[in-house]
Amino acid sequence: MIGRPEADFDLPRRRDPLYSGFLQDELLFLDSRLSLTAGLKFEHNNYTGVEVQPGLRLLWSPDARHALWASVARAVRTPSRENNAARLPPRAER
Repeated sequence: MIGRPEADFDLPRRRDPLYSGFLQDELLFLDSRLSLTAGLKFEHNNYTGVEVQPGLRLLWSPDARHALWASVARAVRTPSRENNAARLPPRAER
């Protein structure tokens, strides 16, 4: 049907607060040529509650011109309003 929106929202005036914080520390080894950085991100949203997202990075600098690093982390995607409040019309009307 022309002019009809594909989706609408059940909660047009909903507020979704998002709170987050981050802690990080760095440890140095081998005369500062090797560093280990560990971090934690904490996030709270109305959809999934508290999410903890750790991260770990390792940096090795054998000399002043070269460096090698590796990282591993857990990332969380915060659900959007469309994921939780969108309403699609019945299939026959699309």
